[in-house]
Amino acid sequence: MLFRSNLYGFRDALLSFIDGHMTALYEARERRADGAEIVTRNTLTVPVDFCHDWSRVLDSVEDITDRRRAQEALRVSEARYREIFDESPVGIWEEDWSDTKRMLDDLVAGGVMELRQYFHDNPDRLREFYDIAPVVDISRATCELYGATNKQRLIDRMRAGTVSDEELDGFLECMIAFRDGQTAIEYESLEYRLDGTPIITTNRLVMPPQHRHDWSRVIFAIEDITERILAEEALRAKSSEIELLRMIAVASHQAATVEDALQIVVDMVCDFIGWPVGHAYLTADDGSGEQLPTNVWRMVEPDRFENLRAVTMATSFAPGVGLPGRVFASGKPAWIKDVTVDPNFPRRAMAEELGIVAAFGFPMMIGAETIGVLEFFAAKAIEPDAALLELMAHIGSQLGRVIERKRAEMALRG
Repeated sequence: MLFRSNLYGFRDALLSFIDGHMTALYEARERRADGAEIVTRNTLTVPVDFCHDWSRVLDSVEDITDRRRAQEALRVSEARYREIFDESPVGIWEEDWSDTKRMLDDLVAGGVMELRQYFHDNPDRLREFYDIAPVVDISRATCELYGATNKQRLIDRMRAGTVSDEELDGFLECMIAFRDGQTAIEYESLEYRLDGTPIITTNRLVMPPQHRHDWSRVIFAIEDITERILAEEALRAKSSEIELLRMIAVASHQAATVEDALQIVVDMVCDFIGWPVGHAYLTADDGSGEQLPTNVWRMVEPDRFENLRAVTMATSFAPGVGLPGRVFASGKPAWIKDVTVDPNFPRRAMAEELGIVAAFGFPMMIGAETIGVLEFFAAKAIEPDAALLELMAHIGSQLGRVIERKRAEMALRG
């Protein structure tokens, strides 16, 4: 059977002879006597003595079927790899670390054994090592992850002078791990998209077996886990809040007196938020709404905040005056970022001496009635936290119910 492609090959050989060439090559599809199709490599040669009339042409035929099948299999495999590489939802990044390995080997051969300490003392050398590894390829997903319109923009951006210290530290740990014989590494890193947006990524590095002798191929799989991390943190925070409410409910219900219940809550809130000072006020019984200081305090450093205690114990607050007064008047939590500049903070004049800056308070409620205020102080300015204030409002309502019950029990004991 004569395949059309064979005619094209013969034609090309003929044209080659016409052009003065005495040797021509072409491939052909043919069938063996048993019907099997094969691919042959045909070498046509006109001997020197027959160049004038081409009356003798030698045809050398080689069966290259297996070679072509192997080449086609390789082509299909590479196409499949390229498709996986480009279409993978996870970013893929390839680098050649052979120069990195040579430089690292030279460093060790020169007597440097404590690599972490060396690069800590010589940060410019770490940046040099980071930049020496050329990028082989970057997948489409990687460009999208970092917000790059093309590969070159991303490559230009990923230089030691522009990446975070955390990313450089991760690179150092990978170098050391590879030198110690590890071939697969995973770490999380704070990075930045090209528009400056911070992201948290998980980076998995793999060194294929055939490249472990010279580190000539290192493959990164990069995934943006920012949303997952934020969701996990939010879940942990919510779980902590629920546990705080549970612990306060249990402990305050077991308290023998109102003062004991207040002390439990003040202590637990200070521990939860990490603020050094907490204090409780109770509303005067005369209907004036005046906030009276109590002996319920939590001070992490009593000596440091003794002046605050002394001034506070000598001061009561009318509705709307100071932090306790404004909380009473509104029936809602309040936050002061910096008491030293707040016009409605009577203790402001002594704030620096008192060692306080940020403050917040929340009411203890029985229905719509504010029966007291808890206030807390920090030694630095802190931005308002709406979620925390919402949690404190729940605690204030919870504590109000406990106090209502305690007072009822005391009345019964009469």
